[in-house]
Amino acid sequence: MNRVQQIRALFGTVVDLPTEAQSEALDVRANDDPELVAEVRRLLRASEQASEEGFLAEPLLGSGIIPGDRPVAEARPDVPGYELIDRLGSGSTGAVYRGRSISPLQRELAVKVLRPGLSEQARIRFEREQQMLTQINHPGVAQVYDAGMTDDGRPFVAVELIDGQPITSHASAHGLTVEERLAVMQAVCEAVHHIHSKGILHRDLKPENILVATSDGEHAPKVIDFGASIVIDDDAAAQTLGTRIVGTVAYMAPEQLESHGRGDLRMDIFSLGVILFELVAGSHPFGGRTEPLGAVVRGIQEAPLPRLDRRVPHGRDLNAVLAAACDKDPNRRYPSAQHLADELRRILAGRPVEASSPGVFSHVCAAGRRHPGLAAASVLVLVLVATLSVGLVLANRESNRQREAMRETVTVLVDRVLEEINELSGAHDARERLARLLLSRLDAMSPGADRDEYYLQRSRVLTTLSAIQLDRREIDAAIENRLIALSEFESHFGADPTSRVAREERIRLTILLGDAYNADKRRAEAFDAYEAAHASIMDALAASPDDASWLDGLCWSYERLTPFLVDSDLDAALRNCRERLRVARSLHDAAPENRLRLFSVGCAETWLGRVHFLRGDHDAALDMSRRAVETLGAAVDAEYDRFAFRSRWIIAKTHLAFTLLAMRSPDAFAALEDARWSAVRLMDENPDSYIATSHLRAILNVGAVAPPDVVPAHAAEAYRDALIAIGFDPPPPSKAPAWLVEP
Repeated sequence: MNRVQQIRALFGTVVDLPTEAQSEALDVRANDDPELVAEVRRLLRASEQASEEGFLAEPLLGSGIIPGDRPVAEARPDVPGYELIDRLGSGSTGAVYRGRSISPLQRELAVKVLRPGLSEQARIRFEREQQMLTQINHPGVAQVYDAGMTDDGRPFVAVELIDGQPITSHASAHGLTVEERLAVMQAVCEAVHHIHSKGILHRDLKPENILVATSDGEHAPKVIDFGASIVIDDDAAAQTLGTRIVGTVAYMAPEQLESHGRGDLRMDIFSLGVILFELVAGSHPFGGRTEPLGAVVRGIQEAPLPRLDRRVPHGRDLNAVLAAACDKDPNRRYPSAQHLADELRRILAGRPVEASSPGVFSHVCAAGRRHPGLAAASVLVLVLVATLSVGLVLANRESNRQREAMRETVTVLVDRVLEEINELSGAHDARERLARLLLSRLDAMSPGADRDEYYLQRSRVLTTLSAIQLDRREIDAAIENRLIALSEFESHFGADPTSRVAREERIRLTILLGDAYNADKRRAEAFDAYEAAHASIMDALAASPDDASWLDGLCWSYERLTPFLVDSDLDAALRNCRERLRVARSLHDAAPENRLRLFSVGCAETWLGRVHFLRGDHDAALDMSRRAVETLGAAVDAEYDRFAFRSRWIIAKTHLAFTLLAMRSPDAFAALEDARWSAVRLMDENPDSYIATSHLRAILNVGAVAPPDVVPAHAAEAYRDALIAIGFDPPPPSKAPAWLVEP
């Protein structure tokens, strides 16, 4: 290795280290070769100076911090083996030409050539960029074909020629739909994830560095220009980036803009989020080219991300995804580009996204999920904030702007806050207060321009209120509110709505009305409602048999019909449960990260185990009940605070315990105790919940009359005392179920 190669090697080793680490690494070598170390230190100083002057911050195809075009006047170089046809673009470090290889393959490609007069440090960085590119082999990244020196001694690299446009320009020129734009962006995210998997941080992701070409009707994106990239340690939580600000400011993450900031691969996630926003909204979220540089920097570091126009398809989910990608705090950002790609895939497939909506409301709910013991208190604080927010808006209702602000506030509360607290254990009072508040505000508002949204919001608020009433056994009030919700809905949308959202909501309202009739023991009316909903779902599936949302609805429709089949035809009930489990598992296999799909599988397993039990097949019941407990336990582990998850987990545990009791298993008492303690904990958090109380009562009723060979006498006595404590008379031994006393 000659002297120049030694300098290059040592410089390449230390250039991207933090300043202190650079000094330590060079100090180790100083005694062995002080002249080598001195030369490398000189190059590092030159590197810092060049960076401060914007040398590395400029993109190859544009010369300003905000992308632009400023041609560099220079003679066309002679590149051995290639004919340069015309210049494609240029920047402060060099130029890119359209070229043609002379042999052996006569193909067009892009030839990137460093401009004359640059420092040795620039050459080293140029070579390191090409070394990075050779590690990447992905259809979404421009391919490197060749590298070498021009006749006048300048480095060049020959890469794949992308005959395309920047991603935003391509989308506009080809009139891409929002769905097509999301599909292109999903491919970009997967390409960036591949880049990251090689330990490479791009640091300059922007529309100009994502070119899209059209081939056979497909829109194929390619990530280009790795001039600002660095190799980063994937195992480190973060890496100090030093004082150099490298990249394009309008697309930088907040930590990337800070001197001595700490950053990792999530900086690129922020850039992807900004590009996604611009791609969907048609404008930069923080001004981009239309604002002064200082304003752009302040926007990135301080301003909240704007919400998309309400008319943008998938707007609610996209707002949540964009907020997660562009969070100022990298710890709240998506941990990888693949996570962002998966979220876009969910939107395109009509599945729920994992991100939650931005703002104080979701932060309070998130805190409750991290600390379940504080969930109820957190929700009460949330409702107080919500009440104040809406009250302040109502104080100035005469202003159109204030009325619009009120609508926006109500939309956030209905679409995200109400949805969040509907899931939380211990939130009955908070849910009721918020539901009544929202209903009063909706009553005070006119429907406005978006009448569909207004009536959908009323529907959701009324069904939330009725669910609380139902769980408190205020059944008449619950039925009345559900009838009102259905009547209002049909008065606006009609009895047979055409839009997808309206069809789904009408089916949901019909099922919920059936649930209320069922709770009131009006089984014929409940069955009619369930059958009508089931028929509507089957009609939808006839037109779209692979639609995941309709298939998910089919699963829950099967569940509603199963109890009626159990009463009349156990064989038909068994077939129904097996089909329901098959569909649920296929949906979960397609989206294993979706916890609601996992929950659906566990519920299906619970019911199938129950039907096996009623048919007298205890071995099959035991196997399926154990699976259900395991499946629902995994869902509860992931989201402990979800009331429905824990409620169904307790039911599965109870069915498992009852099966073991019927089999006189020595494990029966332990299983019964496990179910009891889970029920006690849920009831403690939800003392006014009929559902939570009924779980505990069912367990205590069986334990109180169980034979002493499976439940110790002292435990049976304790179960009887517990029933009295919660307000119920213990059953006499004569009321013990037949399966319990007749093994």
